[in-house]
Amino acid sequence: MDSGLTFERAQAALAAAVAKAQAIGVPMSIAIVDGGGHLLAFGRMDGAGWATVKIAVAMAETSAAFRSEGARLKPFVNDRWFNSIEVAGGQPPLAGDAGIPIVLNGRLEGAIGVSGGSGAQDRACARAGLAALGIHVPE
Repeated sequence: MDSGLTFERAQAALAAAVAKAQAIGVPMSIAIVDGGGHLLAFGRMDGAGWATVKIAVAMAETSAAFRSEGARLKPFVNDRWFNSIEVAGGQPPLAGDAGIPIVLNGRLEGAIGVSGGSGAQDRACARAGLAALGIHVPE
């Protein structure tokens, strides 16, 4: 099996994140980007708020750009340098609990971003998506 993040693998991660969101009863938007922060797979569930689209994409782009979980970037959100840059989509970075890099065989392959519920709910859905890729992320 190819060890990289392919379209098919991104779709599998998306499906797993959607299944988790359905299981907890919270409509979400889920974005998966490649290593350069470019959108590879996306889904907005029926009932997910309109703002969740840009939030999910921005969290994924930010995690890919910084090669870090969004939760670890939160201490920098008030720093001028952090807010003065743009990530792949031309947006400012967004540090959120459900922005998580996708690292396969030690290489950054992309990131997932989820929005629609609480930070914990979003993160649970992102973790489910990553689990479909064989990636375990602690709570």
